Amino acid sequence: MKNQSVILEMGYIDDADEVYFNGTLIGKTGAFPPHFATAYTALRKYQVPAELIRFGEKNVIAVRVYDAQLDGGIIAGNLKIYSTGFLPRFDINLAGKWQFNKGRSYSESRARPIHVPGAWENQGYFGYDGYAVYAKKIEVSNELASQRLVLLAGRIDDADKLYINGKYIGQTGQFGEYNGNIYREFRNYFLPPNTLEPGENLIEIKVYDSGGDGGIYEGPVGIMTQKKFREYWKAKRRN
Repeated sequence: MKNQSVILEMGYIDDADEVYFNGTLIGKTGAFPPHFATAYTALRKYQVPAELIRFGEKNVIAVRVYDAQLDGGIIAGNLKIYSTGFLPRFDINLAGKWQFNKGRSYSESRARPIHVPGAWENQGYFGYDGYAVYAKKIEVSNELASQRLVLLAGRIDDADKLYINGKYIGQTGQFGEYNGNIYREFRNYFLPPNTLEPGENLIEIKVYDSGGDGGIYEGPVGIMTQKKFREYWKAKRRN
């Protein structure tokens, strides 16, 4: 499984969970008290970062669970680890913790942490439809900022707009409208040189969800050079 995108499937867990791989949190579904939210009907699928995997050695999976009532724990499903194909060679991996708030604009004071990728319905926002914003601050080197880059934002339900340091970059779908099957499309945004600045940068992904699950629900999510991006898609086609 080296150089592959590795997924850990944990079945169905009652009610909320946090999953750790070799001591590092790789995903969570539902929400623990004091902001409890059940997600016992959600199938758990978590991407395992390649840098956490000890190939050819023992690895430790730990699952922290909170149960509010009735049945509790890992209650059903096919528990497994599998590959979904070739792994992108990201210069900056954006999977993991982001800041999130409901509404049309990012508010640092109102934002709460959320795990990406993962539907927001399964992270304390069950039944929420409408507008929301994901935000993440990243450090960029002088060398990387000067290159032509691609930001992969995975699959998003439904429409999205990408902003970097407050500047509009692009979008997929239309806000305030039904977008059909657009949630199946992978978001790949090409960034001209110096779109990202040396030092700290703010990435914002604004999302509109018209119903059902919402948010950045599937990876890969990260930034790479356009050269690596072309190599990545050539490898995917071959495999």
